[in-house]
Amino acid sequence: MLKKNIQIKLNFLDLLTICTILFSITGYLLAKAEKTQLNKIIEGKESIAIEVLIPDVFSESTDLFMIGDKSAITIRNRPYTKLKIIKAELASKQAVIPVPSGSLYKIIPDPTKLNIKDYIVTLTDEALVTGDGYVIGGNKIKIGNQIELEGFNYRLSGKVINVVPVK
Repeated sequence: MLKKNIQIKLNFLDLLTICTILFSITGYLLAKAEKTQLNKIIEGKESIAIEVLIPDVFSESTDLFMIGDKSAITIRNRPYTKLKIIKAELASKQAVIPVPSGSLYKIIPDPTKLNIKDYIVTLTDEALVTGDGYVIGGNKIKIGNQIELEGFNYRLSGKVINVVPVK
């Protein structure tokens, strides 16, 4: 009788193919068992208003943000798109001074910061709703996010201070 020795020779490409198949099966099983974030459930779409605080803007112009205009935004250094401005508030810097008689303090416009102002700009967009918040442009949008607004004559950084649905 003849005995044949069976030898299996694996080269690098064969090992790479086997590992890829095993990792794919493992990833599929983990996603099915809800152990990964691959299966975030989108609950729907909703119009939202994003309020952005832009502090310490040094400008003599008081009409940087006009209602109805569009402003390009950047979230976490990733450009998104142009969003419509639905509200813009302007606030001068205030100084608190103590008053010896009567009330404890008085609030007056700060004379050292005449051309420095704070803006609260409200933008609107269509967002995806997930179980843990709103998503626009692939980014979760939450209070505290750094956001950059850019128009024809400005490029300003601010923070999100409120995200609410538009009814």
